[in-house]
Amino acid sequence: MKAMPLSLEEQLKREILDQYRSIRAFTKEIGLPYSTIDNIFKRGINGTAVITVAKVFRTLGLDMDSIGRSTLRRAGEPARPQLAENEEEKPLEVLADNYRAMNEEGRETLVRLSEDMVAGGRYRPSKGQMQFYAVARSREAGGKAMQGRRFDPQEVEGIQGEDF
Repeated sequence: MKAMPLSLEEQLKREILDQYRSIRAFTKEIGLPYSTIDNIFKRGINGTAVITVAKVFRTLGLDMDSIGRSTLRRAGEPARPQLAENEEEKPLEVLADNYRAMNEEGRETLVRLSEDMVAGGRYRPSKGQMQFYAVARSREAGGKAMQGRRFDPQEVEGIQGEDF
């Protein structure tokens, strides 16, 4: 069974404990009540005042923009590994960020949908587009004659296409 990725709050708690050994020591250092920091862990970062989150992140040396990426990182660290080699591949980074932000069910659905889209042939580049055929043997010719029709799997209703 795969381990679930840590939530932002769990990552934040680990960061505090790594740097300060206890939540209470961190709250004394930062000058915020213990209950404020504890509420971040219970209710989530998104339910906390931006000023509070900014103060916590600045003290820990974390990048505020990393909240949207679901993986906390230090200020000044690169946002993520460079996936795109050129502008045409920039959507790869968006897909990777979206994948990382999803729970296990969302990740499985994204993978399954993308596999279905590629297997269907409709979303492949035209030079590599797959051909689909409906084939039937003719009973009148003793099963030796074949008739068929080339079709687009996206337009299966009535299997319209080119006879051969």
